[in-house]
Amino acid sequence: MRLQAYRAATELAVAAVVALCAVAYLEVLPRATRWAAFRLSPRLELSMGEHLLEFLDAHGFQPSQLSEQPRASIAEAFARTAQRAAPAVSYRLEFRRTQLGEINAFTLPGGIIIMLDSTAEFCDAIDAASVLGVLGHELGHVVNRHMTRNALQSLSVGAIASLLWGDFSVAATSVPLMLARLDHSRQFETEADEFAVHALRASGLSAQPLSRFFACLQELPEARIAAGIPSFLTSHPPTLERIQRLNAGGEDADASEWHCPARGASEPQTLP
Repeated sequence: MRLQAYRAATELAVAAVVALCAVAYLEVLPRATRWAAFRLSPRLELSMGEHLLEFLDAHGFQPSQLSEQPRASIAEAFARTAQRAAPAVSYRLEFRRTQLGEINAFTLPGGIIIMLDSTAEFCDAIDAASVLGVLGHELGHVVNRHMTRNALQSLSVGAIASLLWGDFSVAATSVPLMLARLDHSRQFETEADEFAVHALRASGLSAQPLSRFFACLQELPEARIAAGIPSFLTSHPPTLERIQRLNAGGEDADASEWHCPARGASEPQTLP
């Protein structure tokens, strides 16, 4: 009888610890890492981003092949947008390409924004202003310190897991932790989308260019494959959900007025 009571008390204690850890991870840790990210030395944060960029340049990125004119045009137009939307925020725009020609853009800690050649070409073929929506999204990550918060959160989870389990590799691959991390990532993406709309409107534009970008992205074969993955298993919100959110203000024009480009479009032209 005493053994049964001891076992029940032990199970209850374990359940309480698990519940406490879950609350800490889902509620306390995101707030703590946000607080820490906004108080981190800008020089240290930039150093993190530069070291990561060096690694990516050595293991995947290749020098941009866009000519100087379109790169300068994109950089100048984005600089005007960033000045209107987030005048106190520092960023650095870099152009790269990848061997497979992925359509994507990235943000690294310290405000380093990577625009891939294929993304710039794809945007230009849809609507020249759509590149400002994509870069506005990345600037949203910079403004909210999303990448630094992600890094701090991962480090914190690793440290806590090492203390509790002694083997981070086991804890890091546990299903609850992985799903929670994906959920936080989707929240960051939604916040970045919202900032992109703010950035476009600060430049006198609607959310339409970014909505069109996502609509055309949805038409790509690789996007159709990804669409079959349940949303809770991905790091981004479903593309259709993002389009619907962007179009909630009723700003999108008749889809018959524009067409999605084929891959391998021509080099971007000068932005107004």
